[in-house]
Amino acid sequence: MKLVDLESKHVAFDNTARNKNLIELGKKAGYDYVLLGTHRGFNPQRIQFEINRINEMAVSGHSRPVRIVICSNGKVFIDNTHWALAYIKRYGIDTQLNQLPFYIVDFSGEIPLLVNVNGSVIKNENDMKRAVNAAGKVEQRVQRGWRPESLSSPLKDLHFEIIESFA
Repeated sequence: MKLVDLESKHVAFDNTARNKNLIELGKKAGYDYVLLGTHRGFNPQRIQFEINRINEMAVSGHSRPVRIVICSNGKVFIDNTHWALAYIKRYGIDTQLNQLPFYIVDFSGEIPLLVNVNGSVIKNENDMKRAVNAAGKVEQRVQRGWRPESLSSPLKDLHFEIIESFA
């Protein structure tokens, strides 16, 4: 699976009808940070600051696992957008998920399932609880109507929003 095909929690700008709809649904579901970087406060340089962070991550040589969240509605979210975009910058647009350190939290069954791929992050019970709790926030928003099945926002859309705006 290509990294860019996973669902993104974020959009870069609010200047399209689709993005405005995604932002509105996010706020209705209790997620005010659909716009990338707004958790750090909004200002005109917000996106450029986020791009700078992503670029630094891409060239840092470090690797951080990305969390994949499989929601009860079947959508597959990438829950570490900055690192996902950094990996795309580092390895290219065709980067496959299996090229990266990642783990999965799956809410498609009766109880959450945590899949620790290649020992990528989960070292103890505390790590497991934190991983499931963090992923659970995505699932809760989906349950509240944040991202209905008919509305998609793949990571490639966010990637190209950023690339085209700052080329």
